[in-house]
Amino acid sequence: MRRHTNQPPIDRATRSEERRLIWAGLAAAVIGTLLLLGGLLLPTGVTTRSGAQASEADMVKAFRHGGISLAAATGPAGSGPAVDPNAPQACPT
Repeated sequence: MRRHTNQPPIDRATRSEERRLIWAGLAAAVIGTLLLLGGLLLPTGVTTRSGAQASEADMVKAFRHGGISLAAATGPAGSGPAVDPNAPQACPT
């Protein structure tokens, strides 16, 4: 049988509060949301048919619906030969 041990009295004025702080989690959630939205709206350097810059969200939408085409693509700024999407690519070492 266990014996009960008396505990010392609690001074409620100096006792630390036992509540949970939500501010750190809320700040992390806001920062994560801003990073996610900023990443989706980031311009990619790819131009659309209308000539505007495509965002990451536009690229995801195009890949999802099969709207990306490499037909008649050329090198940077239209210089160089057309890119063959089926040609093997050399890996830089």
